[in-house]
Amino acid sequence: MKVFLACLCLLLAGYSAWITARWWPGPPAFTDLLGQKASPDGSIVASYVVQNHGPMSGTLFGLTLSGRKDDPLKADPILTDGEDDSPAQFEWINDTRLEVRLPCGWWGHLTNHFQLKGTNRIVDIAYLPPPTHCPQKSSVPGAESVHSGS
Repeated sequence: MKVFLACLCLLLAGYSAWITARWWPGPPAFTDLLGQKASPDGSIVASYVVQNHGPMSGTLFGLTLSGRKDDPLKADPILTDGEDDSPAQFEWINDTRLEVRLPCGWWGHLTNHFQLKGTNRIVDIAYLPPPTHCPQKSSVPGAESVHSGS
């Protein structure tokens, strides 16, 4: 009887963990689509997205890759940027290579490769340096200088 109860408890604990993991929310979805470019064969879409849940939440810009029928707002980002709201610069070189100009400011979630879920399709992602006109933060609080590009 003790073995039966132990097995039952273990089974219930496993089921509870599975249900929790299955319904636990993932990363918050982006809220708006700002631009898209499909790969030359049309199977993968690069999307410029923004996450803005209100004035007190801050704004996060990002690039996502997704299948043409998938929701780009729910896709994992390949790049996020929290300062520069100018349009993201990205271009498909061919079906398996995407070039992205890094934005001014700070960025994160840089991904060098992306595999489309459910396929063996892998996209190589190349990052180009930020534009030379990006403002440079000074060590003096409140002061900014502009990079001359020399």
